Amino acid sequence: MNAAAGPDDSNRPGRLRRSPRKRAVRTCRILAVGAVLPLLFSLSQSLARARGQAPVPGLAAAFGVLGVLFLARAAATESSRGEEFDTQKDFLWGAGLGALAASLLRLAGLV
Repeated sequence: MNAAAGPDDSNRPGRLRRSPRKRAVRTCRILAVGAVLPLLFSLSQSLARARGQAPVPGLAAAFGVLGVLFLARAAATESSRGEEFDTQKDFLWGAGLGALAASLLRLAGLV
């Protein structure tokens, strides 16, 4: 082993090698959750407007903070949990991305 090259972590026990199919399934789950959350948020806002309810002040900021918290939890869970927690990790990634997307859509005035 070349000392300048550093240790080879590719065979380290803690490092997971997922198949392309598993990576694709995880990506689809993350994108599905991330896409559904802004759609549900938009539907909720439309229903509230139809009932004559005023928009809640600070809702976009709350969704943004929630998104950051979900993403932080997802990053921590990704490095500390095994492959058996992939569904939970995918939900956290998707919820974080979806909450940030809903927040950005609200700030842009699209929702």
